[in-house]
Amino acid sequence: MEFTTRKDIEAPQQYVFVAASDFAVFERQALRRNVDITRTEGPGPAREGTAWRIRFDYRGRSREIDARVASFEAPGGYVIKGSTAGLDIVLKLELMPLSKATTRMFMSLELLPTTMTARLLMQSLKLAKSAMSRKLDYRAATFASDIEDRYRAEV
Repeated sequence: MEFTTRKDIEAPQQYVFVAASDFAVFERQALRRNVDITRTEGPGPAREGTAWRIRFDYRGRSREIDARVASFEAPGGYVIKGSTAGLDIVLKLELMPLSKATTRMFMSLELLPTTMTARLLMQSLKLAKSAMSRKLDYRAATFASDIEDRYRAEV
């Protein structure tokens, strides 16, 4: 199952890439949402090979995801791959300059079941796909708006 969204951001591609690859900010946001996230590949700027172990509760059970930056190509985007019990996850972020001051952000989240239990979970998620797509669109729009606001404040 794949979820995709596209947003145009009124900021240069390099600026958007720096904001979208500031994983320390995402780590702090996760901690505020009661998600236990541990960087397993040491501190410093993100790069290919940076990895995390993520623990959270979902549907009354504790879940754990191991995630790793599989591809990191500044300022074009990155790919993060993760896995949990029976499910592989691929997050792709691509940035394309439309002009010097406008960047188009493509984001896709792909869930790939590897076990029968995960396939059953995917069937139940298909019923909620439109609601989940709306949430992804909303969060991407909020993220794009935050980047634009920060860029305008700096310029």
